[in-house]
Parts: sequence; structure tokens; C-alpha cells
Amino acid sequence: MMGALELDTNPEWLIWARKTAKYRIETVASKIKESPETIKNWEKTGKIEYNNLLKLAEYYQRPTSVFFSKIKPKYDKETPDFRTFGGGVKNNISPSVAFEIRNAKFKRRNLLNIKEECPEFSTNEFKFKNIYYENEDGIPEIIRSKLKISGADIRTKKLKYWIEKLESMGILVFEFYDIDPDEMRGYAIYYDNLPIIGINHRESDNPKKFTLFHELTHLLLKKEGISNLYGYELGKKDEIVCNKIAAEILVPSNLFKTIIIEYEYEKFRKKDVEKLAKEFKVSKDVIIRKALNLNFISKQEYELRKEEFNTYLKYKKSGKRKIKGLSSEKNEKKLSLEEKYQREATKALTMNGHYYTKKLFEAYDNDLISDLDLSDSLNVSLDIVRKLYENISLEESI
Repeated sequence: MMGALELDTNPEWLIWARKTAKYRIETVASKIKESPETIKNWEKTGKIEYNNLLKLAEYYQRPTSVFFSKIKPKYDKETPDFRTFGGGVKNNISPSVAFEIRNAKFKRRNLLNIKEECPEFSTNEFKFKNIYYENEDGIPEIIRSKLKISGADIRTKKLKYWIEKLESMGILVFEFYDIDPDEMRGYAIYYDNLPIIGINHRESDNPKKFTLFHELTHLLLKKEGISNLYGYELGKKDEIVCNKIAAEILVPSNLFKTIIIEYEYEKFRKKDVEKLAKEFKVSKDVIIRKALNLNFISKQEYELRKEEFNTYLKYKKSGKRKIKGLSSEKNEKKLSLEEKYQREATKALTMNGHYYTKKLFEAYDNDLISDLDLSDSLNVSLDIVRKLYENISLEESI
């Protein structure tokens, strides 16, 4: 039987695939219903049955061909982990986070490969690459100047506007769907050409906007990393700086001070925080961070009210909209095929970003890639590719 055929693979690549996917041997064994000793033997000898190799390839999200390579595998530099968790505990990178970072890098490499093959295919230059600043306090003004941000803009423009603004400045922006915000709210991966920002789609727009500017600050500082922005007493200087700068962009200190004094919000009770969050179009935790940074809330008061303030870190997560009186399962059945395509196309555009998606369609229109390449690069079926193409064409005609 084909399933029992034993193959000679390179055991180093079996180990590499598992480790880069952030899986423990025991987890893999449980998933594919084999013993840990069996997994260890495969990784020691390279001898593995064909059907089990297929399982590993699918689980590790790697092509089967990689396991037969004769060269030594290379481990990429790990993306710095700035996340903190309750009680200061640090969690390991999960497979879902590892796959998200890997896929983001794959998308960037996709565009660069097309550019290498066709010099006429251009990508936006990273406008923040050679920014000079004397100290970190000057960064908010640099960002405001580059993005042409006015006081009214930051409160009236939607998240989509700011994402597309950053994309126009040579930054790839992706939204990820299947990771809890407590685990990862965002990430920044630095390159001189096409750096990357990822933000968590499961949050509402105001927290996402804060994450967007937090990760942009990481890129300006050339200090990439993974963030979850948990807690008000972060121990890592880079996260403190990025939070402070993002808060300053969204909530300018001078305006904040004026409003606090004028409307007597100094106590920062729940209703005060809610009014301020609504005024500045930010999440409540940004208001608390700002009050702490400007010493409106003293360390002593923070300690007394820590439990209360930490409730502001419980973000409202985006979810599926339900039709009243119908379960989500019945809701699914009520959607027409066209509606399902539309929904999947919208999700694909959000996950892949407008800029990346439009550049791929540009490459397709110029016969640089095929429709199958498009489908693979966007990780959707050809039907969804066609719907995406319709949506983008309609968008550009308006």
C-alpha cells in the first residue's frame, strides 16, 4: 500500500520544520496519533512512511519537497517578543503566531520576487527609512508631519484611512483573524524596503488604531517585535516608548491637559474615562495610559485602583454579526453563493491588505503572474479571486 511506503528524508529538515512551527514533539504526536518515540525516531533516522510525511507537511505548513533537501537547514532570526502576560509571566510563541509571522514575510517576498523578475514592477518606497530625530520625544511630530495629520484628522478619519495612508508610505499592513488579542495584538517586522505591520482583526477599530501607530513607532525605531500591550506597568523600555508615542499621536498632551482641566476630569472615574475615550476616538486604556504618563494619576493612586484600571484592558472583540432570531448556522444557510463570495472576498482583502492585493492584480494584468499564482498568493479560491478583482475594479472606478 502507498500509505506504508517508507521514505528516506533528511532528518534535520524534519526537526527544522517542527521547531520553526513552534511545536513540541508531544503535541505533534498527539495531533497525528503517533507516539512521541515514533516522532523522535523519524527525526533521528529520517525514515518515515509516505502518509505520515504528508501529515507532517500539512501540520507544519511546508511542502513535502523540503524534507528531501540535501543542504543544511537555516534557522531565521527570531522576531523579538515584547509581550507580557498577567503576573509578568512570559508565554512561548505559539504555532498560530509563528505561522502569521511566516505568512507575512512570505507575502513581502512575493512582491519582491515579482520585482526582481520584472524591473518595471515597482513598489512604494519606505518613506520613514532615513528619518533623523534627536530624541524619541520628537517622533510624534515627525509622524504627524509625514502623514499630514491634523488634530481633527486623527479623531475623524476611520481606521481604513490610516492603514491605506501607511501603505502609501511603503509599509505592508495585514490584519490577522485567528489569534486572541491577549496573545498578540500586533507585530512589526523591519526592512529598509517594504517593512510589515500586523494588527489583530478581532479588536474593534479604536484599539486597532492604537496598535497601528504603536507598531509604526517600532519601525521608526528599527526595533521590530511582537506585542500584546498588556498592562500599564510594562517592564520593557521599547514597549513603554512605543505606547507613549502612539498615545501622543492619538491624544496630544496639550489638548488632553486642556480638556482635563476645563471639564474637571482629574478623578478619572469610569464615566470620565468613557467621555474622554469618546472625545478622542480611542479605547479607554489609552486614556488611562495618557493620564499615567502625564502624572494625572499618581503611582500611589494607581496602586489603590489597579484592579479597576486593568478592567479597561478588556477590549471589545469583533465578531460575526447575527440576524435577530437566527442561529449562526441558520444564518450561514441563508446566504446566497454570491453573498458568501462577497464575504470571503472582504475578509481576504482585509487579511492581505489593499496594497499587497492591488499589486498582485497589477502583476496579473501585466501577465507577470497567473490566476493560479494569484489564488495561491492570496490564499483563496479562484472564485474569490474573481470577486476580489470585481471589488477592486469597482473601488478604483468610484
